[in-house]
Amino acid sequence: MDKNKKIYIVGTGMDGLKTITAEGLNYIKNADAIIGAERILNLKHFELLEKPSFKSYKSEEIYKFISDSEYTTYAVLTSGDNGFHSCAKKI
Repeated sequence: MDKNKKIYIVGTGMDGLKTITAEGLNYIKNADAIIGAERILNLKHFELLEKPSFKSYKSEEIYKFISDSEYTTYAVLTSGDNGFHSCAKKI
């Protein structure tokens, strides 16, 4: 994988925009592409961002998408506690 690519793992909380931090929202707004499970990306407020997206929760698929794509900055959206159930090690 290109070492110049930046990947931000952003916890969306239980209700997307109502519970996401300002810092997390900033990462999403500045990402070239967003990645996440279908149930997260289908939330209306994330669809309204009109960014390229990849629907998956599987680490192997996410890694391949990032490796193969031309984008340089990604926001990987996760639900729950990122500190406890982090996908960072797998990606």
